[in-house]
Amino acid sequence: MELYNIDFLATNLFSKKFNDYVSDSHSLSTEKIHSLSEKKKVSSDDRELLSKVLMDQYKGISEIKKVSDNIKSIKDSNT
Repeated sequence: MELYNIDFLATNLFSKKFNDYVSDSHSLSTEKIHSLSEKKKVSSDDRELLSKVLMDQYKGISEIKKVSDNIKSIKDSNT
């Protein structure tokens, strides 16, 4: 069986951020990663609403404690 190596970039399966990270690109610095994560932060009101909607959707469907715990963890700003 012949094995072929395919470059990550050639697959077009990964995001630009991932490709920059694995290629050790200088365009993806620690500061830039922090800045991007700050932009993606979700407000506590949005987290509360999302948690409530998910709990309503799962009510009566799942008695799995882990699912409930995960939904509740959405309210945490570190999630």
